[in-house]
Amino acid sequence: MKTADREKDIEMLTLGLTLAITAPTDEKANECIEMAESIAQNLTAAEVAQCQRAAQRNTGLPEDPVLVPVN
Repeated sequence: MKTADREKDIEMLTLGLTLAITAPTDEKANECIEMAESIAQNLTAAEVAQCQRAAQRNTGLPEDPVLVPVN
């Protein structure tokens, strides 16, 4: 994957995770999680973890919980 595409996926995953955390309903959160899981397939485990930490920082959550399973 090209670097620009990879950076775009990292940005989209971080945004998707942030939206999942702040979604007003469980239904909306689940939609965001499904999209995030799809995007995460294109990234390494380290990149997914980086996005998880960024999303947690964006929402003010502690950086302990893991939001998306890494396969």
